[in-house]
Amino acid sequence: MTKKLSIVTFMIINGLLAFMMIVTLMECQDANLTGNNPITTSNTFYLLQLGQTSPVYSIVMLCVLTICGSFLSVYMKNNAMFYSLIARIGYRRFLKKGLIASFCTGAGLSLGMFLYQLITLTLFIRPLSVTPIQSHIADTIAFFDDGNLWSTVQFCTLSALGWGIYAIFVFSINLWIKKTPLAIGAGSLVGVVLFMVPALMAQVLNGFLAGLFYTFQLSTLLVPGTVTYRVIPLDHTVSYFPYSVAIYLGLAMLSMYLWKKQKEQSV
Repeated sequence: MTKKLSIVTFMIINGLLAFMMIVTLMECQDANLTGNNPITTSNTFYLLQLGQTSPVYSIVMLCVLTICGSFLSVYMKNNAMFYSLIARIGYRRFLKKGLIASFCTGAGLSLGMFLYQLITLTLFIRPLSVTPIQSHIADTIAFFDDGNLWSTVQFCTLSALGWGIYAIFVFSINLWIKKTPLAIGAGSLVGVVLFMVPALMAQVLNGFLAGLFYTFQLSTLLVPGTVTYRVIPLDHTVSYFPYSVAIYLGLAMLSMYLWKKQKEQSV
């Protein structure tokens, strides 16, 4: 079974990379029509991030990056052999392994995608600048979008951390889902809800509690500095990232704790 899962996981990851390659090359083709400078490279990179390009691409990312690391744990939980597994390793170790696998895979795959995107953009457009360059405010589409390599490295680091934490959050939700096929799509379904509902609520309430909704906005966690609200300036967006990390990580830990207690009491 483990060998089959490894093969399936390998095929899924390569399918994602192939899909990402197509989307990236399409963006490169469009970018070549607008200019050939570090700002163009930077603009194109941020246009490739979650919620900025194809909705299908974003949904696939939300699914694959959150389930690859924890699929084995989710599968075993919904399998008849689960209680024999727990008898050997216990709930605490089971959760620890699922948490670590989820974080490492989510963060690792996102970093791999960022690296591929940057290499492709460098080859087809132009390398990012390694020294500070004059700001192009009119051309900026994200907080870190200034054509500078160091700024993009900062974004990739924060985003990878966010993807890892979101993968843990989805793992904690999947603990409560008894059907494995539903668990596979949970990352996408929950992601779409957390991407759209906070923004809609902030708009309906005309900016009231916008800071709270923006903290729960999934883009704040996964792609810091790329999405903003009307009442939140672009240069303030990244300051919400630590609060988003704390909230999603706290909710994940609470969910795992409650699931563990519920299982222990039902034995």
